[in-house]
Amino acid sequence: MDVNQFQAELKTNLSQLEFVEQINTEQNSATYIKIKVTLKPKGFLNIWYNSIRRTQSFSLILENNRKWGLDFDNRIGWHEHPINNQDSHISIKSHTIVKIVKKLQEVWDLVG
Repeated sequence: MDVNQFQAELKTNLSQLEFVEQINTEQNSATYIKIKVTLKPKGFLNIWYNSIRRTQSFSLILENNRKWGLDFDNRIGWHEHPINNQDSHISIKSHTIVKIVKKLQEVWDLVG
């Protein structure tokens, strides 16, 4: 998936969440994008995507601390940083953007 497809699909799915306030995109190149999603009433979601390396990172930040994360990299593969232990890496099956946004909703219901 290229950066533009990733961004469009992500924005479509995130815009359906009540707690999403604003989506800001910083595209540094044709292959890399950083997105900051402001959440109401507090916190934000940092997202990074690299279409060449196929890496993805989703980090929920509340009170200046990562509370949850879900990533794909070429070293570990798909993994989650769970709410109760953000420093751990729990292997998970491949996730689509739809699945990631659904998981974000579940996490937000617990911590938001």
